[in-house]
Amino acid sequence: MIEILSRLGWRFAIMLGGEGLQSALAFGLNIALARSIPDQSYGEFAIIVLISGLAAIYMRTLFGIAVCTFVPQCRRESAARAYAVSFGSGAAAFAFGCAILSATIFALAGLSCAIAAGAFIGMSALRSYVRMALFAQQRAVLATAGDFAFALVATGLCVPIILRADTSDVLRDVFIALTAAHLAGIAVALMLLRQPVRLSLRKSIRLRFTKLLPSLSWSIVSVTSATIQSQGPTLVIAVLAGPAAYAPIAAMTAILSPLRLAAIALANMTQPELARILQGPRSRKVLSLLITMSLGILAACAAYEVTLAIAYPFLRNRLFAGRFTGSSLSLITLELSCIATAALLSAAPKILLEATRDFKQIAIVSIIGAGVGVPLVAFLVVTQSVAVSMVGLFASELVVLIGCWIASIAVLRVRNTPALFP
Repeated sequence: MIEILSRLGWRFAIMLGGEGLQSALAFGLNIALARSIPDQSYGEFAIIVLISGLAAIYMRTLFGIAVCTFVPQCRRESAARAYAVSFGSGAAAFAFGCAILSATIFALAGLSCAIAAGAFIGMSALRSYVRMALFAQQRAVLATAGDFAFALVATGLCVPIILRADTSDVLRDVFIALTAAHLAGIAVALMLLRQPVRLSLRKSIRLRFTKLLPSLSWSIVSVTSATIQSQGPTLVIAVLAGPAAYAPIAAMTAILSPLRLAAIALANMTQPELARILQGPRSRKVLSLLITMSLGILAACAAYEVTLAIAYPFLRNRLFAGRFTGSSLSLITLELSCIATAALLSAAPKILLEATRDFKQIAIVSIIGAGVGVPLVAFLVVTQSVAVSMVGLFASELVVLIGCWIASIAVLRVRNTPALFP
C-alpha cells in the first residue's frame, strides 16, 4: 500500500502542476470577464463553459473511462494499441459532433459567438480525452506538458483581448483563443508522445466499439442521470432566473474551481491504478485507497474553504468590485462550499463503481439525487430566491454522497472478500 501511495503521490504532484495552471487561468479569466463585461454577457459565457463541461463528461463516459479501464488491463501491447485506436477515433468523431451541434444551437439562440463557442466545446472535449488516454498509458508527464502549453497559449491570447477598449466581440474572440489553446495543448502532448496518431472508422473499429456498447450502456445512462443530478438544478436556475441572476453563482463557482480540478486530477490518476488492483487478488488495498482519497479531499476542502472565508471581504469588495452586492453573495458562497465538499467526497466511491463497471448503481443513485434536487431547486427559485434555491442542490449532492458509499461498500462485499469484511 505504501508503494502504491508513493507512486500515486508522485504522479499527482506532476499532474497538479498542469491542473494548477489551468485552474489559475480559469480563475483569472472568470474574474477578468466578471469585472469587464455586462452580467448578461458573463452569464452567457458561464453557461457555454458549463455546456463544455457536459461535453467533457460525456467524452469521459463514452471513451475516457473505457480507455482508462481496458488499456491498463491489456497484457499485449498490440491489444492496447487496438483499443487506443478505437476509442481515439470515436472520441474525435464525438468532439466534431459536439462542435457542430452546439454551434447550431447557439446560432439558433442568436448568439454572435456561436461558431467560436461550438469550436471551443468540441476542442476542449477532445483534449480531455487525450489527457485521459495519456494517464491510461502512464504518461502523466506528457499530459502535464500539454496542460502547460494550453495555459501559456490561452494566457498569451486572452490577455490582449480582455485589455482592449472595444468589448463588443470579447466573447467570440475569447472562445477563439481558448480553442487555439486547446489545439496547442493536444499538439504538444502528441508530439512528445512520439507515436503515430491513428484514427479510423473502418468496419473492424466500429465492430470493436460495438462489442463494448453493452458494458457502456449503463455508463451512458449513469452519466446522463448524474449530469441531470449535478447540472440540472444549475440549469434550472439559469433558465428560470436568467443569465444575469446566474452570474454570481458562476463567479463563486470559478473561485471554487481549483478544488474541482484537483479532484479531477486525483480521479484521472487513481482510476487506472484501481483497475490494476482489481485485476489481482482482492485485499485491503481497495478500501484503503478509497479512504485515503476521501480524507485527502476532505482536508483540502476544509483548508481551501477556511481560506475563502478569511478572504471573502476582499473577494466581494475588490475582486468583484462590489458588483454582486444585491445577490446574497455570502449565502451563495457558503452553500457552494458545502455543495463542492459533498460532491468531491463522492468521487472516490464513484471511481470504484466505474472501475468495476457497476454503472447501474451510479445511475440509480443519480436518479434519486436528481429527483430530490431538481424539483426542490425549481420550487425554491420560484417561491424564494436564487440564493435559497441552492439548498436543493446541496440536498441532491448529499443523497448522491451517501448512496455512492453504500453502493461501493456493497460492491466490495459481493466481489470479495474475507480480507475486507471478515
